[in-house]
This record gives sequence, structure tokens and C-alpha cells, in this order.
Amino acid sequence: MIYWRFLFCILIAFYGCGIDSVNDPYEQGLTYDLDKTVLIPAGAFIMGSNSWSDSEQPSHTVFLNAYRIDKYEVTNDQYAFYLRLTEKLEDAEGNALVDLDDRDIQIGFTVNGLVVLDSTKSDHPMTEVSWYGAKAYCELIGGRLPTEAEWEKAARGESGQHFPWSNEPLDTSLLVDWSTKGPTATVGAHEVDVSPYGVSDMGGNVAEWVWDWYNPNYYAASPEENPSGPETGTHRVVRGGATSPLPQDMRATIRRRFFPRTTSGSIGFRCVYDVE
Repeated sequence: MIYWRFLFCILIAFYGCGIDSVNDPYEQGLTYDLDKTVLIPAGAFIMGSNSWSDSEQPSHTVFLNAYRIDKYEVTNDQYAFYLRLTEKLEDAEGNALVDLDDRDIQIGFTVNGLVVLDSTKSDHPMTEVSWYGAKAYCELIGGRLPTEAEWEKAARGESGQHFPWSNEPLDTSLLVDWSTKGPTATVGAHEVDVSPYGVSDMGGNVAEWVWDWYNPNYYAASPEENPSGPETGTHRVVRGGATSPLPQDMRATIRRRFFPRTTSGSIGFRCVYDVE
């Protein structure tokens, strides 16, 4: 990472970004596209499951205010543009945003600066991004990371179905393509992986960072309205099935935990936006 920070500074100094500042990201074109978000209406839904791991229990009713969520996961092209614009690989506290050294990273440096290395993967989900990197991106474009509850409601609807598409599992070959150079796909390409609200890739493609600290017992005492997770913790929650070959891992209720500094070729993110 030290090498890439040094190279990034050299390239920015030599080539520049063509953008003077990011004091107004909207003015510079770094914002969200309202047409590519989905409105999740205010109301109650069933969260959790009594049928699987203890951390998913108990199944309970949660009320959420209305919000918008990205229809698709943030792409390589979007995140590369963000890095070029901000000229930063770390947040203000020194936490790494991405791991440019990992072999699974799909963005990197060329003579043209920081770009998507394989143009056919420009619209694949951004991976090798830490929780800090996901948070920083969402906040700069005017959003934030979804809470666990917001992510789950968008994935399963109000009725509490087990998977984004229905109550029945699917053959994971419909969601993960291991015949290509990598298991990720163009966002929205898996036409069967669509939630009741019309949100794509919440079962497969990549797993996704959410806001909450992880506590396996949180559901037993969580607020009934707009829960946002424990106040402290050591791990952040990751949701979604990603590239798992197991159908049960595509469930909308499955919870995983990772250190917030973790980067992985199977973890990405999407953003949510408050509705006034």
C-alpha cells in the first residue's frame, strides 16, 4: 500500500485530475443517479429467521422510515472515478480505502492514471474495498451505507421471504459464473436475482458492507424502529451471498462479520439515501 500511495501521488502531480477540488462533488459529477435508485417505502417488515443460525434469531418485526437504495452495487468504473477525483487512498484517520496490491483488484494504474484494468469489467461490482472505503464513497456522493435492517428489507420485502427472488433456493450457477476470468458479473446481469422492490444482486454477485457493528445477540434487544446496530464493536456486518456455491448462503437473512479494514474480492457495497 505504501508503494501505491507513493505512485498515486506521483501520477496526480504529473497528470493531474482535470478537476480542481471536490468541495462540491455534485458540481464535479460525483453524485448518485436518482433513476438508478429504488424507493423503499416506510413501513414494517419481518427481519431475521428462526430457522438458521443463532445470530439470525429471533425473527422480529421492524419499522423503517422510507429511504432510497442503489438498484445496483457500486461499480469499478464509479469507484475508479471517485479515487481519481478525491486523490486519496486513505480516509482522514489513515484507514486504507482499497487494496490495490491484491490480485483480484480490477482497478489499477496505467500511463493513463487510475483506471479499470479490463474494460469489460467496468460495470462489475467494485471489490477489494474496505468498510472505510465504502463509507467514504457513499458519504461523498450524498448517501451513506445501509443499516442491516435497511439492507434486509430491500432484499426480502415486507413479508419476510427467505431469498430476494422468492422462498425457494436457486441453482447458484444462475448467480455465479466461474467459467469466466472471475466470478463477478456486470451488475444486474443475473435477471433472476431481483428483490420484491426491484433491487438487483442482493443474493449473488458480491456480498456487501453495511453500517452496523456486529453482535450475534443484537436482535434479541434491538429497537423496533430504525435500528442501526450496536454502538461499538470490533467487526462490521457484511450481507449477501456473493460467490458461495451453497444455495443457503444466498438467503436474505444471513449475517457475516469482518474487521472494517478487511478487503476481499467477494465484498463490495451499495449506498442508501435518506428521504425527507
